[in-house]
Amino acid sequence: RLLTIIVVGGGYTGCQLAGELAHWLPELADQFGLDIFDITLRQIEAESTLVPGWQPQLAEKAERVLRRKGVQILLNSPLEEVGPQHYRVADANPVPYGVMVWAGGVRAPELLAESGFATGAQGRVNVDEYLRAAGFPSAYIAGDCALWMDGDKPLPATASHALRQGEYVARQIQREIQAQPLGRYEPTRLGLVMSLGGNDAVGTALGVPLSGAAAGLLKEGIESWYLGTIGV
Repeated sequence: RLLTIIVVGGGYTGCQLAGELAHWLPELADQFGLDIFDITLRQIEAESTLVPGWQPQLAEKAERVLRRKGVQILLNSPLEEVGPQHYRVADANPVPYGVMVWAGGVRAPELLAESGFATGAQGRVNVDEYLRAAGFPSAYIAGDCALWMDGDKPLPATASHALRQGEYVARQIQREIQAQPLGRYEPTRLGLVMSLGGNDAVGTALGVPLSGAAAGLLKEGIESWYLGTIGV
């Protein structure tokens, strides 16, 4: 039981976490004197595919990579019960586990609704074209707390969107101070690369699907750029 690791959620975060764990488990098992075949790494997703809403071919490639790395993937398996030592998915018996990591999505703090903001999906605040809370023109909302509709779907709550929204909001506050007109918010769609551990990755760059070596190289470039921004 103690060597059974469960990742709940098959979205971007869940897949990246499962991929990294699968990549490092052999080294960690050797370090602690464990038999790698005694360790179970399982990923649970309620929908019929990993990364629901993503391009189907990329989601399928991500699933193939994770399965190749030894991740047991359970689709169509909504989590219904969690205890100290057991969990249960729909229409199944309780299963023992040692470590469970939640990657099944996030909700905005309840404080937002309690403060009087109009909220929608995942408790996120409805915003106008300037990322201002509906009905509160002096309150800007950014990141996971902002419900910006990208067509008929909410803009994904990713770090890259949150960072750029923060920069956008800072510029709008400066414009207000200088009595300049505000500039409408437009999300930047550079793409998304999902790291799956080691050199494995899948994603898109400027709308072009990437996998294999090309995605791995782009992943390494993004990591190097990010580390450079934080002075490491």
